[in-house]
Amino acid sequence: MDTSSTPMISNSSEEKKISTDKNGKYIVSQNLEYLCRIIQDLSYFSSSIIFIAKGDQFLLCTYNPSSSLFSKTTLQRKFFTLIDTTFLPDEDSQCCISSESANLVFKIPRETLDDINYLRIDIDSSKDFIDIMFFGPSQVIEAIKIDQITFINPIDNYLSCHDRGEFFIVSSLDIWENLFKRQHHAFSQVILSLKNEVIVIKLREQNTGKISNFCMEINTNNFIQYNKEKESTISFSYGEFAKACKIISKLSRVFALEYVSGEAPLKMTGYQSELVDFEIFFPCNIE
Repeated sequence: MDTSSTPMISNSSEEKKISTDKNGKYIVSQNLEYLCRIIQDLSYFSSSIIFIAKGDQFLLCTYNPSSSLFSKTTLQRKFFTLIDTTFLPDEDSQCCISSESANLVFKIPRETLDDINYLRIDIDSSKDFIDIMFFGPSQVIEAIKIDQITFINPIDNYLSCHDRGEFFIVSSLDIWENLFKRQHHAFSQVILSLKNEVIVIKLREQNTGKISNFCMEINTNNFIQYNKEKESTISFSYGEFAKACKIISKLSRVFALEYVSGEAPLKMTGYQSELVDFEIFFPCNIE
């Protein structure tokens, strides 16, 4: 998948902004810091991030073809200060930026964020790029062009192939916190043993491949919801799960975890968030 972006510093004034007569535009001000942080977190999952303008929503998607892991983050209308898609065609406008470039563009120090009033995304279906501009009090601080690339987006088709099965958990993130109070790079896998009254959590060491001495139990009564077809054991990436939990911690701190069909059958969803919906599908093994 070809990805590129071209950062450009500009001192042009407000009157030199790109015309939006034939554009769609999305403006973020209050939630700008959150947007920058979540894009940095998403860059962990794949080598590129897909931006999709979808009417009253804006999607940030990642897809790793080697593992089939993918995620979809949906920024709802309330997330934005302003959305104007009057002149956009019905089909979605989408572009792709490398995760490396996304980190360079959106890794903004707090003191610099304080000087930015808002971010504006300009989309013109007649052009082969999307403009992202950071505005200060009176001028454009930075402008970035991201190439619009025609490619097959597997995410919508993949989402439609999944059905709930095996188990379904709705939980507060707080009761999992002890799992992340250790060095993330020391462990490769989380191993969940789903039993009737408890789930038992163990970790596999990165260097040795052995199961560590760490053991944590969560009583199923502490879950908001817990359904399972049978007792089973499931293993999946510790690093990917930790990063997904970090993203969800910035939403409502409640998530759903379920086993579904497909190549990446472990689905995790940010729960009860009015501004942002987050879902990710992990590859896993189940016994």
